[in-house]
Amino acid sequence: MLEIRTGLAGTEASSSFHNGSIVKPKRSASMPALTIKGMSPELLDRLRRQAAAHRRSVNQEVLACLESQTRGEPLALADFLERVRARRSAMAAAPLTAAEIDAAKRTGRP
Repeated sequence: MLEIRTGLAGTEASSSFHNGSIVKPKRSASMPALTIKGMSPELLDRLRRQAAAHRRSVNQEVLACLESQTRGEPLALADFLERVRARRSAMAAAPLTAAEIDAAKRTGRP
């Protein structure tokens, strides 16, 4: 389960009075946060080892993994379907007759 928070830091502070003026807190923009729930200890351990091997923090490693896995080109549907149809036709066998099916059913039976 993923939880994405996009709030701004400091927005929960209330206004205050200063020398008779209402002072609004400055809003500092924060980066969106992502919480990953249900991560197995094994996955976290792999991420930690991979981060150490790349001399990164776990957060930086997760960001690098997400970047590398989401920057691919969109799949051209027509090209994909053409490859699927070519593979299917290459694997296609001649249709079986009823006699061949019956013979296959009886194989190994008394």
